[in-house]
Amino acid sequence: MEVPYFCEVALFIMLIKSSFLISIHSHSHIRERIEDGGYSPKSNDVLKKSETELIHEVIVGSVKEAKKFDHLSPEESKERLLLLLLKMDINNDKYVDPEELHSWIVKSFKKLSDEEAEERFNDADLNKDDKITWKEQLLDSFGEESEFDDFNIEEESFIKADERLFHAADSNNDGILNKTEYKRFCNPEDFTEMIPILIQNILEEKDRNRDGFIDFEEFINGDDRLKDEAWVTSEKEVFVSNYDKNKDGLLNQEEILSWIVPNSSRVAAEETKHLMVAVDDNHDLLLSFEEILRNHDVFVGSEATDFGEHLQNIHSIIDEL
Repeated sequence: MEVPYFCEVALFIMLIKSSFLISIHSHSHIRERIEDGGYSPKSNDVLKKSETELIHEVIVGSVKEAKKFDHLSPEESKERLLLLLLKMDINNDKYVDPEELHSWIVKSFKKLSDEEAEERFNDADLNKDDKITWKEQLLDSFGEESEFDDFNIEEESFIKADERLFHAADSNNDGILNKTEYKRFCNPEDFTEMIPILIQNILEEKDRNRDGFIDFEEFINGDDRLKDEAWVTSEKEVFVSNYDKNKDGLLNQEEILSWIVPNSSRVAAEETKHLMVAVDDNHDLLLSFEEILRNHDVFVGSEATDFGEHLQNIHSIIDEL
């Protein structure tokens, strides 16, 4: 069976996604602009993943838990998936309809986002006091303090952008971020009060003539493919069709927001559509438990090792269905 194309979910994961992680994560992996306008996450791990892996992570709602599925036998994988289906099936009719699947995916996005933030918090909390100072964030991003004076202009720009986000996330202005505040720093697109800082950061980087807008030349400026006429033409079409809603040749703040922060509900709707097409064998616009379990490899992974965690009561649950 052909695995459904993951559409824009990969972009969303980059955000947490974490897919638009504004923070710098590693001195050896300075962020690189990617064609959609976002930034690559730590070590560019997301870009190395297959579409199948990304789908599995979104269905499970956890990168760590999705990896566990990869070490299950097909039978164990189906049993574990059944537990998820029981949670997806809000009306308890033994079917997953498009609305239920869409809702599940949206919630999974949030879970993945929180998981990524917690991982990053644990990495950055160097003295393990459950608080992140700006210095700890810099050390986590760049390693040795002695290297701080060797940043180039682009790196310094990224640092200033990160510092603005850091202080905006510091809701009580005590100079440190607790776990709740750190989520605002890691995933600013999820918090309304952080959106102005995101827009300010992108304008600082892209708005070369400082008119408060981004024209097409500014939109593509800095990309290594500027000499590729086919790419420029393609990007022009994207700029006009997808982002420049009022067709004035400029991106205003609302249009900039639609560029840098994808709509998670829309992304979830697209992936719901792909999964329905791939798994709805009888074309009734509903996914029966049988259809999903028969196509379990689309939803989750499996291999051939023992997996006992969280499955103590699975057989009794199956018998009750």
